[in-house]
Amino acid sequence: MKKYNDEELVDKLMQGIFWQGQTKRELKDSLGNPSEIDEKVLKTKIKETWKYQKIGNNRYALKIFVENGVVIGWDKK
Repeated sequence: MKKYNDEELVDKLMQGIFWQGQTKRELKDSLGNPSEIDEKVLKTKIKETWKYQKIGNNRYALKIFVENGVVIGWDKK
C-alpha cells in the first residue's frame, strides 16, 4: 500500500490480475518475475514479451506483450 497509495490498484495486484495499460512494475508486483523475457529494440519503441507458466520447450501458457514499459496485450492458452 505504501508503494502505490491506491487501494483499488493494490487489490488487483494482490489478486494477480493484469490489464492493458499496466506498467512493468505493476505487472511484476502482480505476477512476479517471468520465466523469460524476449526483447526487441526498435527505433521508436521497445517491445518485450514476458513469458509465464512454461509448458514445454519454448512454450508458455501465458505471454504478456509490453511496449515501452506498458502492457498492450496477452496470449493465454
